[in-house]
Amino acid sequence: MRVFKHGDSLAIVLPDSVAKAVSARVNDDVDFLEVKPGVFVLVFKESLKKELAPLVPDHQVKPKKTGLLDKGFLVVQDEEKAKELSIQLEPEIKSGNVLGVRGFDKRYYIVSKWFLEQQSPKLYAFMKEKDCRVQEIADFLKISLEAAQSLVFVLKENGELLEKKQGLYKLI
Repeated sequence: MRVFKHGDSLAIVLPDSVAKAVSARVNDDVDFLEVKPGVFVLVFKESLKKELAPLVPDHQVKPKKTGLLDKGFLVVQDEEKAKELSIQLEPEIKSGNVLGVRGFDKRYYIVSKWFLEQQSPKLYAFMKEKDCRVQEIADFLKISLEAAQSLVFVLKENGELLEKKQGLYKLI
């Protein structure tokens, strides 16, 4: 097998013999599981829990029940829970698919890359001509206050927004 360019991504074609052996079909949901540094196994997500349950600890097999995948953001109240999530989401964090920041209120604001990519262009257009408060952003984007806080705090951490004065943000 060879790796080749497919649009902006890299791809691998499964040989017909392998596809038949694993009963692979178009649109099957698969993932790469890193079993040790540099060694990956291609896993069908449906089979992951069933087949690997006896081999790996529960926290690695259970689906991530963080809410992050459903809503695109998550606000964590305590440091212990944030540490636990950091371990659970380590592959997504390393790949840049999950971003987070600790706010001055000692809460942890976590967003998925797709949430950021979905909301940021609308936010930039809204803030192009004026400075805004988080509640105004939430109202404009039709998202919860916590979602808007998560978005704003991560963008501020990334250097895309500036807090001019307490609670008032400017697009950079």
